[in-house]
Amino acid sequence: MLTATYIVTKSREVAWRAPRLTVTPDPMSTTLPPSAMSDSRPTKPYISDREAREEKRKRLLVEYACRLPMDQLPLEHQVSPENMKPTLVHFAIPIDIRILFRYADEHGLNRYYKNSISPNTVATSTVYNVVKRISKMVKYKLTLHEPFWPTNECNALLELYNNYTEEEKALVLEDEEDVINRVRKILGLGEDVRARWFFNVDDPWRPGAQDADDEDDDEEDSGGGKDSDEISTDESDMEDK
Repeated sequence: MLTATYIVTKSREVAWRAPRLTVTPDPMSTTLPPSAMSDSRPTKPYISDREAREEKRKRLLVEYACRLPMDQLPLEHQVSPENMKPTLVHFAIPIDIRILFRYADEHGLNRYYKNSISPNTVATSTVYNVVKRISKMVKYKLTLHEPFWPTNECNALLELYNNYTEEEKALVLEDEEDVINRVRKILGLGEDVRARWFFNVDDPWRPGAQDADDEDDDEEDSGGGKDSDEISTDESDMEDK
């Protein structure tokens, strides 16, 4: 659109300025302005949130390879006179915590928050009711734990025993398989769900920390390190709260 500009000079005379071309965008137009159609700026390939999460998980599995779930317990994580305080690992059945809440709802095992605004708010401690019920049904005490998050394939663990309680709680293979199969049947788990060794959620190991651990071990060997706290295997969290 051409627009002419008139200027009032100091002598009150009206001076005429040559018209200039101005571009007024048409709100109904679907044509992009020249700047938007320029190929000078590089474009990035579109990556969906799902693809980004999957890529991040693959990277984590490489970085945390030594903390992946295990079929067999390595010697370095076994308790022995030469290795009194290894990293805590659980021999457990991996599950989705929502399965326990669903079971509680179906079998009248829900607990409710007493001082909640809504009287029907299910308490998180409900899951311990379920674990206690299942333990009685299979005649074997199970405990509930959280897995090591960077390499988790679940969000909860039904532990049979850990590397500190294995000697006193481990069953013969046939009886152990019977317990696992009964738990799967009770919770409706697939045949592909099996018990494995999982690292604990509080495991402090992170990529790049190995060198620091080696230095700490050297200090302890030379008498300069501090004794770490005894790992607790207290299962009091199974009690009603």
